[in-house]
Amino acid sequence: MDKMSKVIEKRRSVRSSITKLVKRVQALGEETEDLNSLSELLELIETKEEILKKYDSEVEDLITDPEKFKVELKGSEEYDDKILSAKIKLKSKLKTFTEKTVQESHPSLNKSNISENAASALKLPKLEIPRFSGDSNFMEFFGCFDSAIGSSDSF
Repeated sequence: MDKMSKVIEKRRSVRSSITKLVKRVQALGEETEDLNSLSELLELIETKEEILKKYDSEVEDLITDPEKFKVELKGSEEYDDKILSAKIKLKSKLKTFTEKTVQESHPSLNKSNISENAASALKLPKLEIPRFSGDSNFMEFFGCFDSAIGSSDSF
């Protein structure tokens, strides 16, 4: 068995493993997965991807026929696309899972954000407060200001 055959056989094994991992990712449904299993699956795919790239590079270096080179390059690109698609799906699931976990662990954050948004969306009435001119009418001005703005819980 020559060097080219050995590298191709090693690559075939890695490609088979990647295909199984990609099928596991595609089989993930909407049911809640374990964060650790999703992270582990992503790590496995990334590790296998590195190994596959190494073997692809070795095979490409050993090929002398231009037609075989084109076929190998096309096969490598197909696997790259599968891997990329699986990684995107996993990262999306991880992000969704993480956001869901944060929302479940801190429900008060969501309620406070909603109340802040509702309060900022209110259209407030125009207040008629006399202008303070700095003279002896300060107590009268402060009384108007305090009753209109200072004592109000909505501000």
